[in-house]
Amino acid sequence: MGPVTDMDLLKTKAEYYARKLQDSNPTNRENAAKAVYDMYSDTYHALPSDKETEGFIAKKKLIDDTLLHVLLEALKGDKSEEVRRQVALALGASERKEAIAPLAAALQDEDSQVAGYAASGLGKLGGVEEMLPHFLNLVKREGLDDNMKSGVAQGLYDLFNSKANEGEEPYYIKEKDREPLVNFLLKTVGESGMGAMSAAMALKDAAYYIKTLKPLRELEAKAESPEVKRALSEAISALEERIAIRGGQGFQSGKSPSELEGGEQGGRAVPRKRAVR
Repeated sequence: MGPVTDMDLLKTKAEYYARKLQDSNPTNRENAAKAVYDMYSDTYHALPSDKETEGFIAKKKLIDDTLLHVLLEALKGDKSEEVRRQVALALGASERKEAIAPLAAALQDEDSQVAGYAASGLGKLGGVEEMLPHFLNLVKREGLDDNMKSGVAQGLYDLFNSKANEGEEPYYIKEKDREPLVNFLLKTVGESGMGAMSAAMALKDAAYYIKTLKPLRELEAKAESPEVKRALSEAISALEERIAIRGGQGFQSGKSPSELEGGEQGGRAVPRKRAVR
């Protein structure tokens, strides 16, 4: 019998958690789901160069083959909302397309935290074009609670900052779709709830789609949290850079920089210097 390898240990661990995810004790299932999330989180945050190695590919395949189908079943059928929450988080970090449809279905979960985690997870699983319909439906939904707003804001942040979009031109969102997304983020920041920080960060990456600096500056002036204020400052700088790059042509809609400024300066927008962090 040869020495125990890292793959042997990983296989033993994955099989153990697969069994625990089907345990009769909900606490054991929840703890197993948390552990699986940690495993997937490690693979999600791995360096792109590492993800191309044979060793990484083999390890990721082992985790997927052993655990993915168990997670999908748990998200759909586990009676414990605590378990479904952790499972939604794990699936969001799995980078597997098979998780998209189940997470989309979980947006209707009776537990708003499960639904919020599902929204957050969807932002990690695809590019803007693919995921956009899900988020448009969410931001137009009436009566979202703090859990859902936080999850949607985090999902939009991950979506606009998605690995699926790396090296690509920004996906052009139509005017009629752009407005509800931006309005949702602005409103969520203004309410200073659970999703304010995620929404503020998402606005930086969504600056490509924002028409005017005025609401961002108003929110920055009112923000009480230093972290939210800093994120809004970065969003403003990002939009100013886009205005300056376009020069007299302004935004894609054809508006001039003065129009983009919302009439604040009556002239060309001048990018301000970034603050040293």
